[in-house]
Amino acid sequence: MGEIRTVALVGLFSAKDRAYEARLDAVEARLNELGAQVRHRFVQRRGVSHGGVRLMNGPLSRRFLITPGKVDEVAAACERDDVDAVVFVNVLSAYQRRWLGERLRRVVFGAGDLE
Repeated sequence: MGEIRTVALVGLFSAKDRAYEARLDAVEARLNELGAQVRHRFVQRRGVSHGGVRLMNGPLSRRFLITPGKVDEVAAACERDDVDAVVFVNVLSAYQRRWLGERLRRVVFGAGDLE
């Protein structure tokens, strides 16, 4: 990961996913192996309070994957604590990566980029 020392870890999970913390822990462990420190962990749950069952595994936003409010929360924490990059547990499309990078003003990775 080069010069990336600090990251924010973000994940969108279905309300049915009871093992989401373990998935976050696994990605955090991989980041630690690569020499990065996770400063923040953000979780967006799908289907807890809104949305239908048929939508639970899909993105909340085509552009950002997570809700714009959660993106703002991540951006504020990254700015406040000078985080170098944002890593999503989820797979990101090139479209999502571009928009997230612009909005967060940081490099954005998906967990698949860590392999």
